[in-house]
Amino acid sequence: MNSTAALIAATYLDLAKDVMQLPVALLDLREQLDLPREVVDATILEMTKTGFVHLLPSSDRSRNDSEVMEAAIPVGGERKDFLVFEGEFFGE
Repeated sequence: MNSTAALIAATYLDLAKDVMQLPVALLDLREQLDLPREVVDATILEMTKTGFVHLLPSSDRSRNDSEVMEAAIPVGGERKDFLVFEGEFFGE
């Protein structure tokens, strides 16, 4: 795992309070990371290829404020607002 992926994973764990499969808002994740958006997006998309990291759309479509929309990662024409790690990613 590269250092950017490790930082994203550690930040996820911090925001999720070490609870696996807890969706973490990309907006919250981005606020904690001091990395360029394109680096974060590319790393997250690469991490999803493991099958243990997932991007999810928001179930609350009423929350369409500009910050949330800007933090999202578009995948297949759909806005993904949340990041979820399965325990297997961390070897659990």
